[in-house]
Amino acid sequence: MGANGRALIRATAIGLIVQNAKHLLVEIRDRKTGKRIYRPPGGGIQIGELAHEALHRELCEELRCSVRVGNRLGVFEELYELHGERRHEIVFVFEAEFANRESYHRRRFEFRESSGRWFAARWMDLSEREVQRAIRPLGLVAVVAGGSHVRQREAST
Repeated sequence: MGANGRALIRATAIGLIVQNAKHLLVEIRDRKTGKRIYRPPGGGIQIGELAHEALHRELCEELRCSVRVGNRLGVFEELYELHGERRHEIVFVFEAEFANRESYHRRRFEFRESSGRWFAARWMDLSEREVQRAIRPLGLVAVVAGGSHVRQREAST
């Protein structure tokens, strides 16, 4: 909320990290409804940061590993409700990848936000019905499905 009590539009950046046709997604459970939503990792853009810089900072903080931010794939505008609050976000979507191949072997990435809440990111298939119904931003699946431009990392054995 702004100083006048009115809701603000939040600018965020998220990164699509792909391995063997699965995307790294964070599960967020709505505290009011109990419903789950899934979104790629990332976070808010701070004043003075460009979207790709914010994404790099957020991914390094959340996933605790080195990352590379690639091409911007699109920008979405989202209106939704979460935890009983109306939200309005402008979401920049980028390709991203781990700088270290070892990070692709992790099944789960747990992290704590500045709010004190714990979250986990894990590899998920965007073709699963549950994921398609709950993915945010809306329209992300269509961008990924239509774009062979999203680089995928094949797991090494």
